[in-house]
Amino acid sequence: MRGICFKVIENRWFNFISSIIWTLYALIIVLWLVFSETLTKITFALDIVDFSFLVFFFAESIFKIFAIGTGYICDFWNIVDLLLIAFTFFFNIFNVYEFILPPFRLLRVGALTIIRLGGNPI
Repeated sequence: MRGICFKVIENRWFNFISSIIWTLYALIIVLWLVFSETLTKITFALDIVDFSFLVFFFAESIFKIFAIGTGYICDFWNIVDLLLIAFTFFFNIFNVYEFILPPFRLLRVGALTIIRLGGNPI
């Protein structure tokens, strides 16, 4: 099973789809932060979209942990990614919006940019 998971994460389509999802997430978060006052009527919908992306990123991380093992957790950027996912889930669940969640979303986009553009190839 681990071998199958490893083949999947090494597949170019997996990485391509993951990159497209990351790009969409980054675009949505930046637009959300820029137009937050205008988008107040659809905040609940944006929360659902944000949560959906986080579920994908969490599932991707768990899948990579299963495929790679402890080597995945030993990488600094993977730990940062997992912590940002966990904190963002926590802030979403407890409705911490005003001051904490927007910077964490922006930090997540920044960390993902570093990870995707060379901080970590996996």
